[in-house]
Amino acid sequence: MKDYFKLSTLLMPGVAGSMEDKWRTAWSLFDEDLETPIEYQCHAQCWLTYRAIDGHVSREEYEHRIWQKHQITLRHPDGPRWITSQAASDFYLWTLWDRPERAERAAETLMEHWRKYPPAVLSMLRVMTTLAYKAHLDDNSSVAKAMIQEAIGCWQQVMGQIDWMKYPLRFLDGKGDMMALHALSCLAGRTGMSPKWITEHDGFLFTSNEPWVMCIRHIGFNENAQVKMKHLPDYIEIHKKNPSYGSGPSQNDLRMIRDELRDIKINSAIDWGCGNSRALEKLFPNAKLTFYDPAIPGRDALPKARFNIGLCTDVMEHVPETEIDAMMKSMADVCDDWIFIIHMFPANQLLPDGSNAHVSQHDAMWWVKRISKTFKSARTWPCDTKRCFVRAKAN
Repeated sequence: MKDYFKLSTLLMPGVAGSMEDKWRTAWSLFDEDLETPIEYQCHAQCWLTYRAIDGHVSREEYEHRIWQKHQITLRHPDGPRWITSQAASDFYLWTLWDRPERAERAAETLMEHWRKYPPAVLSMLRVMTTLAYKAHLDDNSSVAKAMIQEAIGCWQQVMGQIDWMKYPLRFLDGKGDMMALHALSCLAGRTGMSPKWITEHDGFLFTSNEPWVMCIRHIGFNENAQVKMKHLPDYIEIHKKNPSYGSGPSQNDLRMIRDELRDIKINSAIDWGCGNSRALEKLFPNAKLTFYDPAIPGRDALPKARFNIGLCTDVMEHVPETEIDAMMKSMADVCDDWIFIIHMFPANQLLPDGSNAHVSQHDAMWWVKRISKTFKSARTWPCDTKRCFVRAKAN
C-alpha cells in the first residue's frame, strides 16, 4: 500500500528531492492513481499550479490536464484549507496569464472561505495587496484605500484570535505576513494614507520572485495602456501663467550629458517634455532638433520621425505612476537611446488640487527598474541625492 503522506511530503516547500521525483509524484497523486485520497490530490494540484506559474507547465497542458479538475478541492472534508490554497494559486496564475475573469473568480472564492481557515490570512493579504495595487493603477483611489484598510484590519483581527496550539505552523508565515504588510504600507504611501517616504522602501517589489509580487509587477506594466495625461490641463495653465516654466537642465547637467555622449555622432535629437529648455541647441547645434511638449502650443504634436538620441529632463517625476509605462512605450516608438534626468524630491510647484507637482517621487533604483520594463538596458550613473541620471537603450 502506498504511503501517501510520505509521497505528499516530497511536494512540501524546502523538502530535498530531485525535480524528476517531484514531478512523478505530483502527477501520480493528481491523476494517475484513482485511489489517491482527495487530500493528496488537492496538494498535488496546488503544487502543479505553482509549476505552471513558474513556466514549467504549458497553458494547453494546464487547461486540459489540470484546470478541468479544479473543483476537487470542494469535495474535501477539510474544504477551506485546500479551497483557499488553490484559490490563491489560481489567482496568481490567471493574473499572470491575463485571464482577469478567472482571476476575479479565484479572488472571490478565497475571500468567501479564508475566514473558515485562519492560516489562510496570508493568502488573503497577498491577494488583497495585488487587488489594491490594481485599483490604484486604475485611479480608483477610494477602492484601493478601502482594500488596504480591510486587509490590515482583517490581519490584526486574526492575529488576536487565532488558536496557536491548533495552528502551530502559522508561526512560519510571519515573514510572509511582514512582506505583504510592508507592501500595503508602501501602497498606502502612494495613495496618501501614510507618509510618502515609505514608498522609498519598496525595492523588494522589483526583485522578489514570490508569485504575488510577480503579479504586482505584471499588472504594473501594461503594454497596451494609453497615455491619459491626467495633469495636462494643469500644465497648460501653468505655462500660460509662467512662460519661463521649464527652463531645462543646468550647465553642470549639460556637461555630464556631453561626457556621456562624447563618443556618439548625433544627427537628430528630440527633447521630450521640453518646456522652454534650449538644451538641445547647446548640446547638438549641428543636428536636426525636435522639441515636444504636449502642454505648449506649437510643440504639442507627437513626432512620428525617428531620432538618434532622446532627452527627457525634469519630466518623469511629473508623470503619474499609472501613466509611466504607456509614456515609455510612446518614447520607444521614436527613439532607441534616451537620457533621463529625474528629480527625486518634492517640487516647489503645486498643482491646482494642492498636490505636489512631482507626483512620482522614487529613488534611482526604482526608476532604473521601471524604465527597464520598456528598454532593454537602463543604468544610472553617480549624481547627487536629489536627482538621478538614467541612460536607457532599446538594444
